[in-house]
Amino acid sequence: MVFSSLLFLFFFLPAVLIIHTALPQRFRNGFLLAASLAFYAVGDYKNLPLLLIITLLDWGCCRWMEPLSGAKRRAVMAFGVAVNILALVIFKYLKLLAPGLSAYPTLPLGISFFIFQSVSYLVDVYRGDVPAERSLRDYAAYILLFPQLIAGPIVRYSEVRTALHDRRITPEGLERGMKTFLAGLAAKVLLANRLGELCSGLQALPQRGAGAAWLVLISCALQYYYDFWGYSLMAVGMGRMLGFCFPRNFHHPFAATSIRDLWRRWHITLGAWLRSYVYIPLGGSRKGRLRTAANLLITWMISGLWHGAGWNFLAWGLFFGVFIALETLVYGAWLERHRLLAHIYTLALFVLSWSMFLYDSPAEILGLLGQLFAFHGSGNAAFITFNHLLPLLAACALAIPKTVEVIKKPLMGGNVPAICAWAAVFALCVLSLIGAQYNPFLYFRF
Repeated sequence: MVFSSLLFLFFFLPAVLIIHTALPQRFRNGFLLAASLAFYAVGDYKNLPLLLIITLLDWGCCRWMEPLSGAKRRAVMAFGVAVNILALVIFKYLKLLAPGLSAYPTLPLGISFFIFQSVSYLVDVYRGDVPAERSLRDYAAYILLFPQLIAGPIVRYSEVRTALHDRRITPEGLERGMKTFLAGLAAKVLLANRLGELCSGLQALPQRGAGAAWLVLISCALQYYYDFWGYSLMAVGMGRMLGFCFPRNFHHPFAATSIRDLWRRWHITLGAWLRSYVYIPLGGSRKGRLRTAANLLITWMISGLWHGAGWNFLAWGLFFGVFIALETLVYGAWLERHRLLAHIYTLALFVLSWSMFLYDSPAEILGLLGQLFAFHGSGNAAFITFNHLLPLLAACALAIPKTVEVIKKPLMGGNVPAICAWAAVFALCVLSLIGAQYNPFLYFRF
C-alpha cells in the first residue's frame, strides 16, 4: 500500500485519522503502532518479522546501555549498530557482494530508511543526546510510524520525543497537514507519474538524438524530485495531522549554486544523517585537506550505495563526492563569486548524474552520454514530448522558488476559493489514479 493509492486515500488514512483523533492520549501510540504494522503488512508481510526483531533488539540494547559507561556502553552500542548494518548488508547488498549465489532474500520495503533511523537512535542514546525510551510500545510506534516508514524523511527520536508522549490534535494542525498532504499527492500523481511516462517513453526509442537524450535525463531528474518531494510532503502532512512535526526534506534544490548547496537542499534528512553519523565521526574537515577529501569520498560512497545496491550507485556517489571535495578544497570560493555560472554548472552536473541512476552498465551509461551530442532527430521523440508537454512545463516552473511562493500564499488561506482549489486538486489526483497505468513506487530499492 502506497500513499498514492485509492485504498490508502479513501479507507486507510481516513480511518486512522478519525480513530486516532477520537482516542485518549494514552491509547494513541498503541493504535498508531497497530495501524503501522497493518500498513507495512499489506505491502510486505513476509519481512514484517525482521522489522519487529530489529525493533525489539534496538530497544533492548538502549535500555541495557543506558546505565553503563565506558567500554561496556560502547560495546553494547557497537553490537546494536553491527546487527542493524549486518541486516542491511544481507537483505540489500548480498547480491552485489556475492553474485554467484543461487538465491537471495527479498528486499524489505524501506529497509534503508528504517535501518538509518534505528542506527541514529542507538548512537544518540550512546552519546547521551536522548534518554532510552522506557516503553517498548512507544519506541515501536516511533520507529515503525507509517507516514515515514518506507520513504522517509529520516526522523530522529529527539525530533518527535515530546510529541510521542504528549501531542494535541488541533483544527489548525489538521488543516495545515491536509493541505501539505494534498500538495505532495499532486506532486506525485500529477507531475512525477507523468514525467515518468515521458522518461520511459523516450528511453524505449530505438534511436535518440541529442534533444531526446537530454530530455531523458531532465525528465528523470524532475520525476525523482517530484516523486520524492511529494512523498516527503505527504509524510510531513500526515505527521502534522497526527500531532507530529517531521523535519523538512527538500528546499528548492534546483536553485542551488553548487553541488554542496544542492545536497543541503535535496533529501536534507539523509545529508544531516551522513554528516552526524559518518562524516564528523571520521574527522570531518578537522584533520587536513587530504583527510577531508578522503572523508568526503567515503561519506558519498555510502550515500551512493544507500540509494541502490549496484556499482552504478557507487559511481553515482563518488561522482558527487569528487565534486564536493573539489568545491570544498579548490574552487568553492570562485563559485560563490560567479553565481550564474555556478548555477548552470550545478544543474548540468546534476542532470548528467542521472545517467548512472537510470542504467547499471557502463555501456548503457556511456551510450546515453554519447547521444547527448548526436545531432539527429526523431519524430517519435517529438510526439512523446508533446503528449507530456504540460506536466513538463509545470514541473520546470514549480522548480523555481518564486513560482512556489506565488502559488502557496493564496492556497494556504482558509477562504472559500482556497478550499475549492484544494478540492479541485484532490479531484484531479483521484481521476488520474482511477485511470492510471503508471504509478510506481520509486523507492522500493531503498
